[in-house]
Amino acid sequence: MPFFSLDRLHALFISRADFMKARTGGLSRCRFFRRDERGGAALEFSIVGLPFIAVIIAIIEVAVDFMISAQLDTALQKSVADIRSGAVQIQNMTAAQFKTQILCTRLTGLTCSSVLLNVVKIAQSTDWATWSPSSINSSNQKWCPGGSTDAILVQVAYPVPLASMI
Repeated sequence: MPFFSLDRLHALFISRADFMKARTGGLSRCRFFRRDERGGAALEFSIVGLPFIAVIIAIIEVAVDFMISAQLDTALQKSVADIRSGAVQIQNMTAAQFKTQILCTRLTGLTCSSVLLNVVKIAQSTDWATWSPSSINSSNQKWCPGGSTDAILVQVAYPVPLASMI
């Protein structure tokens, strides 16, 4: 049996009459393919699928960022109480000791080595209308917990790379 026999085409749900009309020019080729609806779902999925998957990945990344932000906020609120009470100053803790013994014990699922910590004493004469905190990165971390009555700025960051680069 030849590969392009009418029986095989009939098996593909194309009627013999439509095939013969299309072959002889009785039915225009565009009209023939316009009536053929096989593969419509695959075409629609290919148009809608990629943006849908991109949106799902973006939602997951935003959710992970919010989860990390909430963890850092909660851990920082509990850890700063030790600085305000003077416990850190009494024990003469270094930045590394504060990070590993106090801050990172309150973080679950995050690696302690990636946490960036910046503790700065703010002068009493600071003009708060024009003051802005410095950005924190791995090269400019500072440690000056001050006294129990000083104004202290504590910054914590956890760099998270994008998974999808959208």
